[in-house]
Amino acid sequence: MEAEIVYKDVRHMYLRVGRDRAVRLTAPRGTPEAVCRRFLEEKAGWIEASLAKIPPAPSFAYEDGEVHWLLGRRVTLRVRRGAGNGCRIAGDDAVMTVRSSRTDRAALFAACWTGELSAVAEDLIGEWAPRMGVHPAGFAIRRMRSRWGSCQVRTGDLTFSLDLAAKPVACIESVVVHELNHLIEPSHSPRFHALMSRWLPDWKERKRRLEAFPREFG
Repeated sequence: MEAEIVYKDVRHMYLRVGRDRAVRLTAPRGTPEAVCRRFLEEKAGWIEASLAKIPPAPSFAYEDGEVHWLLGRRVTLRVRRGAGNGCRIAGDDAVMTVRSSRTDRAALFAACWTGELSAVAEDLIGEWAPRMGVHPAGFAIRRMRSRWGSCQVRTGDLTFSLDLAAKPVACIESVVVHELNHLIEPSHSPRFHALMSRWLPDWKERKRRLEAFPREFG
């Protein structure tokens, strides 16, 4: 088992298994490597169990008839030849128009899913920010390998993983509230988790569903 060890100004060691299956250990500065290795060995069972819960990375050719996930529902990709390139949602179909065989279908697909996720995130931020009494500066959608979202507390800028576009809206909502919550409590302290339980009493269940749901982007 390979693991990345990061030394920071923290008091305790923290272990994380990312969606990219990378194992990362955060340790206090000056911690001997032998201590870190022993900690990882003691947590080997937990690491293996966490890796087993991560859905496999997707592999798509973006061909006609492929089934994809969008906001928690199945969508069938329909590929058509046309004068321009584009992709739009029509009911239970994602209609992709390609100009030639050289068209970057993956890019068209990602742009469409980005637009759908952006609309949901904007609505959720508009609902939750006033309720929580926070004022985010804005948000962006990006590919993120190991996180569902991030918050720059100093600037108020939020970032959400493009892979959230595949997840049910309730799961997306939990991530939005999580990142907005950082504008109140920057760290993952007991206060942070208490606030999460106040905003969304079932946030832990939503997180489990989020992690287990099929992926669309590696």
